[in-house]
Amino acid sequence: DGVHTLAARATYSDGTEAQAELRFSRFAGPPPTWTDNVQPLFEEHCITCHGELSGTGASRLDTYDAWAQNVDEILYNLRAGLMPLGAPDPLPAALIEQVEGWKAAGFLVGDE
Repeated sequence: DGVHTLAARATYSDGTEAQAELRFSRFAGPPPTWTDNVQPLFEEHCITCHGELSGTGASRLDTYDAWAQNVDEILYNLRAGLMPLGAPDPLPAALIEQVEGWKAAGFLVGDE
């Protein structure tokens, strides 16, 4: 279960090298959804700065649409440990995998 990375490297006869990575998700149970996984993550870790009433000037991310439209930037910031801002530790990998899995599953809302 979880998010995985498949990496491939090729060396051609002229010595040129190429490499690529593909991230994919596999969950034995139901895939992550907005209602069950992503929204609770937002409410626990992000709402202070990115909620409607935050007053911080940070981008609002308090809706399904905001997360779906900005998921690549959100994931970049989470993976890099840039968010949540001011947190003593980065977000646990298992929670980041929930967001990655939500994206990979096609942004399920919940109760589909």
